[in-house]
Amino acid sequence: MRLEHLCDMELAYQGVFTLVQPYGSQEGTGFGIGTGLVSGEQVSGTVRWVHHPLRRGDGTLLVDAHAVITTDEGCEIVCSWRGRTRPGAKEGPQGVYVLTALFEAEEERYQWLNRTVCIAEGRHHPETLRLELRFYACLPDMT
Repeated sequence: MRLEHLCDMELAYQGVFTLVQPYGSQEGTGFGIGTGLVSGEQVSGTVRWVHHPLRRGDGTLLVDAHAVITTDEGCEIVCSWRGRTRPGAKEGPQGVYVLTALFEAEEERYQWLNRTVCIAEGRHHPETLRLELRFYACLPDMT
């Protein structure tokens, strides 16, 4: 399998990110919405997204995000991301994201995404509520 760069996303929460911890422990549920920019040779445009993660007792967020990308040509691509974050205690205040991602599109130019599994890595900057993600398409090497 080889990884091929798909796109980068610069995301920002709009308003606040809400995290409730109703049971007196580190565990909780979050909710936030945001917008951002998508850049890359294969996909570029703008993105609107929503994030509804669970937080484990160890502080790890279990990512559950959904988005729609509007490409520079006006095409829409729907996507979902799942994965985990690690608090950035050793790396500084940033959290590290490791995600799987699925993209779906009607437009013929982007339909190859409907058959492709993607992964992403990134950083979260909690002081500014901004995220930087880099997405890769996982392409088989076996024929």
